[in-house]
Amino acid sequence: MVKLPDEKNRHSSVVVSPGVICLALGLLKGEADEDLRSPLPTPVFTPLYKKSHSISPYLHSIPFSNFLICDLSPSLSPPQFPGPPSLLSLLVCFPGKRAMKVIDKIRSAVGDGTAAANGSNNTNVVFSFEFFPPKTEDGVENLFERMDRMVAYNPTFCDITWGAGGSTADVTLNIANRMQNSICVETMMHLTCTNMPVEKIDHALGTIKSNGIQNVLALRGDPPHGQDKFVQVQGGFACALDLVKHIRSKYGDYFGITVAGYPETHPDVIGSDGLATPEAYRKDLAYLKQKVDAGADLIVTQLFYDTDIFLKFVNDCRQIGITCPIVPGIMPINNYKGFLRMTGFCKTKIPAEIMAALEPIKDNEEAVRAYGIHLGTEMCKKIIAHGIKTVHLYTLNMEKSALGILMSLGLIEESKISRSLPWRRPANVFRVKEEVRPIFWANRPKSYISRTVGWDQYPHGRWGDSGNPSYGGLSDHQVQTIIWCFECYRIVIYITVRTGSKVNFNLHGVFNFYYTRPLNIFVAKSEQDRNASRTSKFLSLCPFMRPRARDKKLHQEWAVQLNSVDDIYERFKSFCLGTLKTSPWSELDGLQPETKVINEKLGKINSKGILTINSQPAVNGEKSDSPTVGWGGPGGYVYQKAYLEFFCSKEKLDALVGKWKATPQLTYIAVNKSGNSISNVKNGSVNAVTWGVFPAKEILQPTVVDPTSFGVWKDEAFEIWSRGWASLYPEDDPSRKLLKEVESSYYLVSLVDNNYVNGDIFAAFADL
Repeated sequence: MVKLPDEKNRHSSVVVSPGVICLALGLLKGEADEDLRSPLPTPVFTPLYKKSHSISPYLHSIPFSNFLICDLSPSLSPPQFPGPPSLLSLLVCFPGKRAMKVIDKIRSAVGDGTAAANGSNNTNVVFSFEFFPPKTEDGVENLFERMDRMVAYNPTFCDITWGAGGSTADVTLNIANRMQNSICVETMMHLTCTNMPVEKIDHALGTIKSNGIQNVLALRGDPPHGQDKFVQVQGGFACALDLVKHIRSKYGDYFGITVAGYPETHPDVIGSDGLATPEAYRKDLAYLKQKVDAGADLIVTQLFYDTDIFLKFVNDCRQIGITCPIVPGIMPINNYKGFLRMTGFCKTKIPAEIMAALEPIKDNEEAVRAYGIHLGTEMCKKIIAHGIKTVHLYTLNMEKSALGILMSLGLIEESKISRSLPWRRPANVFRVKEEVRPIFWANRPKSYISRTVGWDQYPHGRWGDSGNPSYGGLSDHQVQTIIWCFECYRIVIYITVRTGSKVNFNLHGVFNFYYTRPLNIFVAKSEQDRNASRTSKFLSLCPFMRPRARDKKLHQEWAVQLNSVDDIYERFKSFCLGTLKTSPWSELDGLQPETKVINEKLGKINSKGILTINSQPAVNGEKSDSPTVGWGGPGGYVYQKAYLEFFCSKEKLDALVGKWKATPQLTYIAVNKSGNSISNVKNGSVNAVTWGVFPAKEILQPTVVDPTSFGVWKDEAFEIWSRGWASLYPEDDPSRKLLKEVESSYYLVSLVDNNYVNGDIFAAFADL
């Protein structure tokens, strides 16, 4: 029996097979730490009861947010549950995470936004992007790939729209979560009053709060589809001012609140002649002042194309006492028809000179886009010259024009993507000091983030106690919980309860955390069931886990007929040489830029059966602003030890180890799927393989080789052979069988050349 909860109930339960297991998801109850504004900053694994105690009382007393209770009842019969387990029940808490307010980031970067004109100096100018939710799943996935590229240029924040009439509410909430915790950018979510009673508004705010989002753009919203005028929904708010007041009243100062400003007044009061009366303009300004006085921290303007109107608007705001930063909203012109449609909808004034420039080129999309970049650049230059140090770009989910404007302004360089560290950190307070990671997840950063989401602290300065990296997902405890995060939409959870070495119970559940309740339950009673859970038949139960655009590309490039291991070698070689753009072992598109200098060498060793999945060249004192290996900002120097990580047969490994013994600067760890290992690295020894030297700072060591973490990573790496590659083939396909044989017999090897000055990590492979 499966009992689904009432969505309105803050603490609900789902019962699967009475007396066997109870799964409950709930929202925060009880007081949170006032400083962190969240419950405990780590997953908590806690026995809830023993013997015959009921779990029900706990449902209304657990002071955690986003919790999952797994109650393994002792009523199971002896054949199913031989002997009492050492842990009868489990609480897994996924904590809320606090982000940083956009207003604080802007003030930290550019001051209070009221600076006087200072010429065309672009120093400290910051920028941000706006996106909207696509209508299809493939569109959403393509948007994330685009976001990933654009976020690499370090925008101050990105925002995601709510959709006309609240039509995209669910998608917006899911996208916002991924932006914050997977794309790793400070995220602002639009929230409107349209079709939103207060219960839905609070649900949305509670959801983004639990996901670590701390920024909201409060809007009245457009009328629903098919309606001409906004109508207040029963139990909802009539205007953005009421929404701002509600957020401040209920959530205090947790959220940074942004509101919209209208340089030409709100479209509702613009007449048929395209103008608003002076009285309407004054009332609009006064209303904006009310929103700021009610608790708004920041103003982002409606799009405009007459910069003089915007500058007058800013001055008028200052005259009536509005002192918060006012961010200009710039919409690049991408095509002529879209430009007319958007300006018509927003009743935006178009200067005559712009129409004159567009008329002769309106049918040439490339020419229109080039003009749009030129126009946007000139608008921003004028705004910056008047002391405005912020630019918000309405991208319409397109990157070329927005990035083109920023490049023309000199705010970004295509060949120089600034990185504070070699990897991107999630935008929440718990990871704000994270500075060190194992190198093994360099090509799978989202996997690393999801597996370490519940750590109570993240390594800062040094890796620390390598004996206790409690990665979510793969451990040796009596209760083994494996968490696979599918792009933050759903979580697939495996729970295995062990008594001694015997497996007693397996559960596989799929949960949707947005609705704060399980949607599909699948109890795996056998290995066949567990395998079935990985098939397309099972994925059909879960809409957001269907193949994405990238999965289709992976299938196209890797699901080829494999007649021998030579065909496997060819796939790896082609990826290293750039012929293939995807790899089952990588979340990235192609190799890291720094790897290009060793591409040919990688191709050669892969053709010999050294199947590389991670690598980096040696670097000796390169400038920290190098476009390929730089990180940490200008003024420093970066260093790397050459690193290779690969699969190979036992025969090849034995041959290599014989050669490595004559080269003491090489350190290696090799392990097969069963856990048999060969290594010359001492237990507990952590080797920094990337470090940087910066003025007036301690030496930073952002990537390390840690043997204990390698033991965790190897399970994931071997699992990809079957789940990431073999699963692309039918069950009885010979190619699938071949991949399974490789998975079970090959070793995973981590190799470091500690001579970063003049070493040669590839020498031992020359005559292999």
